Amino acid sequence: MLNPFVIGLFVSLVIIFFLPPVFQKYVSKHIHTDYEYESQVYYRDLDNDSYSEKIWLHYDGNNSPSDKAYAAPAVQVDTCCSARKSNKVLDQFNFTKAWSLRERIFFGDLDNDGFQEMYFFGFKDDSLFLLGLDPFKRKGFFMDKYLATYHYYNKMPDLLFSSDILLCDLNNDGTKEILGSVRGAYSALPRFIYAFDFKNDTLYKSKTACMDLGIKNIKPHPEYKHIIAFSNSAPGNASRDETGDTLYSDYSSWFVLLDNQLEMIFPPIENAGFTSSVVSFLQQEKSGLYAYALFKQPKGNNLVYLRKYNLDGEKVSELEIAENNWIALRRIKSNNDYKLYLVKNKNVFYLINEKTELKKVAGLKLKNSTFFDLDCDGSEEIFNWETGQDVAYIYRNNFEDPCSVKIQDMTQTPLISTTRFRDGSSDFMIHSNDYTYYYTYRLNKLYYLKYPLYILIYLIVSLLFYILFYFQKKSIQKKYEAEKKMTELELLTIKNQMDPHFTFNVINTASYMVYNKDKKTAYRFLVNFSNLIRNVLQKSKEIAVPLHYEIEFVKNYLVLQQVRHDFKFEYQVILKGNIDQDTLVPKMIIQTFTENAIKHGLANKKSKGKLDIIISKENGNIKIIIEDNGVGREEAKNIAASQKISTGKGHDIINQIIT
Repeated sequence: MLNPFVIGLFVSLVIIFFLPPVFQKYVSKHIHTDYEYESQVYYRDLDNDSYSEKIWLHYDGNNSPSDKAYAAPAVQVDTCCSARKSNKVLDQFNFTKAWSLRERIFFGDLDNDGFQEMYFFGFKDDSLFLLGLDPFKRKGFFMDKYLATYHYYNKMPDLLFSSDILLCDLNNDGTKEILGSVRGAYSALPRFIYAFDFKNDTLYKSKTACMDLGIKNIKPHPEYKHIIAFSNSAPGNASRDETGDTLYSDYSSWFVLLDNQLEMIFPPIENAGFTSSVVSFLQQEKSGLYAYALFKQPKGNNLVYLRKYNLDGEKVSELEIAENNWIALRRIKSNNDYKLYLVKNKNVFYLINEKTELKKVAGLKLKNSTFFDLDCDGSEEIFNWETGQDVAYIYRNNFEDPCSVKIQDMTQTPLISTTRFRDGSSDFMIHSNDYTYYYTYRLNKLYYLKYPLYILIYLIVSLLFYILFYFQKKSIQKKYEAEKKMTELELLTIKNQMDPHFTFNVINTASYMVYNKDKKTAYRFLVNFSNLIRNVLQKSKEIAVPLHYEIEFVKNYLVLQQVRHDFKFEYQVILKGNIDQDTLVPKMIIQTFTENAIKHGLANKKSKGKLDIIISKENGNIKIIIEDNGVGREEAKNIAASQKISTGKGHDIINQIIT
């Protein structure tokens, strides 16, 4: 028999699968949206008071939306009490019309005083500057360091700014240097990595032109103090005549590591071919510091190589990947350390181990991923988004517990910042296409009710199946008992109708008639007896029979009884009114009482007896009256008691059939 608790388990699993996602571990809720035309918006805790300040970068209104830089910009710093309310302006810092800025701000604490400064790339005439703004202690601009002279392309500075400005104490002297890259786009020069020692007003530049380098990560080292890893591509924008053999042509990509003085720690390794690329990260392992580099071949060659190098530039291991789709190297912060991943098809992540082996860990829903420490726990969450989609997802550092985020107008790479308001109204913001969206990101209060609810669903479903099976079992048992009882009643009716004593008497009577040569009477007698037997056998499985069958059966029975009792009684069957003789009546309902009338009333009567069966219709029901002029009930009772001729089984059978 099926077990209700096993079935309940499977049904519960189906119900749980289709439950709405109300028990996910983390939930995000949209709080508010601001429209901020032609602005970049950031949130940072600039004064180290545990609450965020809002930083706006906007311009004087003379720029067109297609401009790549802000002319005569202004930086505004606001205090932040709530995501829904207007903030108080702390200060505004305006640039003169001679300045233009790139549309990104970088933050860092240069002098370790607990207050963060802002850093920009600024343009004036044909010169590129590194600008610094301190909104709290210095109350204004404190740095405008010349970096390089650049060229123009289509009336715009021919420069790329995909890399961040980083602050790092490269020389371990207790003061930080400002580190970044200058990357000419279509021009061979300027292209270099720079480190600015603000304390000593010293600018270091790498000798890597025309390498198109972007900083990926920095790691401390006892010999080199710090080592820097890069990304590099081969756009083929600088002519070979311009670059020469000594300037590392950008018709090849290069794997290179620099030390704290921006010197190469080994000769650069070439990845030849236009459109090739190299992306590298430094990883600290138990046996030392290593560089992992992803070598992509030029377009048309689908081979990709993941290589592990030591700091002497020697290849330790290599993994060859035949890949037709998008592939990249990514690093995600986990518990204040970093794990390295190979990403295929933009959203399938493989963890890279120390043997350069891949282990698939997750496939994300959408194509683009940005990493940031949303809840300030030392591990980066994964913000998964895609252009044209109105929903994004936040994954935990282990790629689990996805949380959906509704957003609109996601047509460019978003700026994402954690937000710490005094009223706790928001946890992070997304700035995209002049809109700033504010969200909460919290542990779901219903999450810990998930498993108790699952257990409750299982118990309820199992209980329902248990009750259903219980009543089903009872119904089957009741049906079985009813069928068993019907079978017993059938056998009893046959036995009662074909009583051995009665049958024996009939046979003796027929024999006597044959012996006396009364063949005609014996023939009619046996015909009636055969009709009686045929009716008994034909309807043996029926409990209810048509009225006409019961009448015919009783008539045959009475004829036999008349002969047996030497015609001591007469009988008549009277039908009063229009009676439907196909109406079903309990089998033996007339015969049983007729038999009792003969056995107890007429058989003991010395004079001529009379038996009337009157059938009529009353109030829509069939009414049957059996009358006789026998010895009476009291006399019949005494005779039955003295002769022990009554068992009462006939009445019992009739009662059971009726009930």
